[in-house]
Amino acid sequence: MPFNVILLAYGLFHFSEAFSAMPGSLWGEVVAVAMFANLFYCVVYVPDIILLATDYRHLWRVVGRPFTWLAVTAAGTALARATLSYMLRGA
Repeated sequence: MPFNVILLAYGLFHFSEAFSAMPGSLWGEVVAVAMFANLFYCVVYVPDIILLATDYRHLWRVVGRPFTWLAVTAAGTALARATLSYMLRGA
């Protein structure tokens, strides 16, 4: 949930003017970008489950999870920014 809130806040902060002037045909693409960023975030659950079943579970919980969350949130934000900037350039 915090991941989605961060992406939403980032998008509203940086693209608020562009969103108000955006044609209705681009809203589908914006929703697709949000879904793709969420899918990108959900992929992390695969290594999470695997690493929790190993002897490194304590290290993973203390160091790996927070680092991975920050990295994936940054990557999702960068993906959303790049995609929305490209889409809104012509709007």
